[in-house]
Amino acid sequence: MLPKIGIESYSVAPKEFTNFWHRGRFLDFTLFLIKITVFMVYSTLNYGAYTFSFTAEGVCVRD
Repeated sequence: MLPKIGIESYSVAPKEFTNFWHRGRFLDFTLFLIKITVFMVYSTLNYGAYTFSFTAEGVCVRD
């Protein structure tokens, strides 16, 4: 928590950003990015489980 004394005098960030920061939405956004990154890494590691076979009918996906 930042001290409340004279914060308006040197606050350069817009009010929306400071509210965004103080309400914990920045933490939620960081956790969201971590979840997306983990999901992408997990999908990349498990990509071998999904093999694509090109047949005359089209592309078949088997798991």
